[in-house]
Amino acid sequence: ALLKKHPQKQHIKYSVLGFGSHAYPDFCEFAKQIDQKLRTKDWAEPITELFTVDDKSAPQFVTWVKAWCQKTGVELATTPALYAKKPKGLQKMMVLDRTEVNEQEQTFMLTIRTPARTKFTSGDLLAIYPADDNRERLYSVARCNGNVQLVIKLHQPGLGSEYLNKLKIGEVFKARMVSNTSFHRPKNKAVAMIGNGTGIAPFLGMISQSAKNADNRLYIGFRKETEIIKQHKVFLEKQVANSKLKQYQIAFSREQNHCYVMDLIRNDANHLAELLKDGGVVMICGSLLMQQDVEKALNEICSEINGNNLSFYKEKGQLFTDCY
Repeated sequence: ALLKKHPQKQHIKYSVLGFGSHAYPDFCEFAKQIDQKLRTKDWAEPITELFTVDDKSAPQFVTWVKAWCQKTGVELATTPALYAKKPKGLQKMMVLDRTEVNEQEQTFMLTIRTPARTKFTSGDLLAIYPADDNRERLYSVARCNGNVQLVIKLHQPGLGSEYLNKLKIGEVFKARMVSNTSFHRPKNKAVAMIGNGTGIAPFLGMISQSAKNADNRLYIGFRKETEIIKQHKVFLEKQVANSKLKQYQIAFSREQNHCYVMDLIRNDANHLAELLKDGGVVMICGSLLMQQDVEKALNEICSEINGNNLSFYKEKGQLFTDCY
């Protein structure tokens, strides 16, 4: 849309370099789409092919640097070691508690103590470096009783999840907190929290940190009911009793009466439309596929009931997302 809106009057040479991780679907998809669109413009001339970098790979980045230098005559360093710097600001953190995985339960929870005076809140990110190199894995956190709480799905192989799953109670590891202000619960707003799977993590903390009589509603989806989800339900019931959560709804896609998060949203269409109309906020955390389906459902609801599509509320800052 921006390329159509702002056609260039001068000839522009460009190179597209995408950063991503093959651990996630649609690797560097945004970079690929930008490259494809630019190639349709008569004012744009590519001076290199599309390059992509997986997991901050310094050798892959240097491949692009060499191509760029050759085409432009600009001299840049081409030694991978100069770009493969280890992250700064790592802190020692300790595992205080954890749950275990088994054949029926591939999701586990970690409670982690950060150093004193570490500033963070629910929705921020914990950055870990499992291979002690530049490869980074980020996990959305809940702040509960001053500690970090994570909800992690074990993937095999999975660089980050396997590393975290091997940590024992009392074990110390190095990580850092990353502020994620675009996914903090706004104060004095009605909030609908929507997610699936491990996307529940930051919402647990946000609800716990809320003041009494906060207008929080949770719509969350899982495949099957497991022991961890039963623990979540006990926690959520306490928050309802403490007036920090107005209601919660859970969808199970693989149980007998299966349904999905989108079904919960459509069933509560009037409330969600009214929430957005009144200036409330929708927060989405979980898989990208779920996000796409949820946004599509919300767009239909807003268009039918409010006469505005979802982009109207996005532009007003009423939609927060943290999906992967």
